[in-house]
Amino acid sequence: MGGLVAIALLVFFLLPPIISQEPSVLVEIIPPPGPLPREFAALARFDKPLDKESVLDTLVYRIEQSGGYGPPHSVEAAGKLILKDGNRTLLFMVDPHNLPRIGTKIRIETSGIMGENGLLVGDLGLEYTISAMDPTPLYALLREHLSVTDLLRIWGEGLDSF
Repeated sequence: MGGLVAIALLVFFLLPPIISQEPSVLVEIIPPPGPLPREFAALARFDKPLDKESVLDTLVYRIEQSGGYGPPHSVEAAGKLILKDGNRTLLFMVDPHNLPRIGTKIRIETSGIMGENGLLVGDLGLEYTISAMDPTPLYALLREHLSVTDLLRIWGEGLDSF
């Protein structure tokens, strides 16, 4: 009888959390999809931790070409990519050597990213157009959301532009 009670408790208390797991959800992104300054940085926050390896291996961008988007390129290779807050937050700063041309359309693909629970985040449909807009308002917004330590980690010596 005690064995049945133990099994019932196991099923009642442990299985529902496993069954009800949901993928990590994007809760904040700076800047939002749309126009993007040529010199940019970005922040993306998720509600649950992400699997670091899947972020580094599968977070890619594609540049629009005639007839659609071109081949994937690693986001990590295009600049500095940092995971923080227990892998819930991504910070990115484009490398000055990889600045896209004004008018370039870029699509960020997230479909290969998994949460630590193994569930895929899915494609978030993040599309940007590089513009001649001043990056100062974007940097000011990011300063409101990041600590000095975070700013130093991602911008280092380039912090003067902030």
